[in-house]
Amino acid sequence: MTVFPLRYHVIEWQKKGLPHAHILLILHTDHKPRGLDEYDRMVFVELPDKDAHPTLFEVVTSCMPHGPCGTINPHCPCMADDVCSKGYPKAFTEHTTGSYLTYHRRDDGRTFER
Repeated sequence: MTVFPLRYHVIEWQKKGLPHAHILLILHTDHKPRGLDEYDRMVFVELPDKDAHPTLFEVVTSCMPHGPCGTINPHCPCMADDVCSKGYPKAFTEHTTGSYLTYHRRDDGRTFER
C-alpha cells in the first residue's frame, strides 16, 4: 500500500502577477527531517549557478528578490522606522539555525544587480 503525504496549499497572486504558493506537507514519520543538518541538505536559499542553470538563474533573479530597500530606497513599502520590516538583507550563515528557522545561506560569491 502506498501512503501519500497529506498536503494543503493556497495559491496567491503577487503584485507582479506571479503565483505565490503556501504549501504544508505532512510527511510520514520515516521521512521527516530530524535535525537542522537535514534541513541544510533539503533547503537552499542561494542563487542558482548561472552557468549550470541559466534559465533557473534568470527566473530567480527576475522574480524572487526582495527590494531594493533600505537607504537606497527609503520609500519602499517594506520600510518601517528606517529599516526593512522583512529583515532584509539576510545575513550569510553556514548552517540552519533557530526555532523559527533561518536557513543556511552560504557566501558563495554569486551576485547580480537589479
